[in-house]
Amino acid sequence: MIGKSFRGVVYFVSFINDYFRKIYATCLKSKDQVIDVFNDLYTKVEIEINKKLKCVQINNCGEYTSLF
Repeated sequence: MIGKSFRGVVYFVSFINDYFRKIYATCLKSKDQVIDVFNDLYTKVEIEINKKLKCVQINNCGEYTSLF
């Protein structure tokens, strides 16, 4: 059994920008929040670098491949 934090956080997700070597990590209350967090981050990164992202790479864990 995984314990919850004070604010109900159970999971975290991390994204790595290989080009700029930046790591983005976010706490999640449930795994179904991953796609929303990714979409927000995707938009923020495109605004930050002022370019369209060309490639997204996942680690083939299988858990989220259907979402992307």
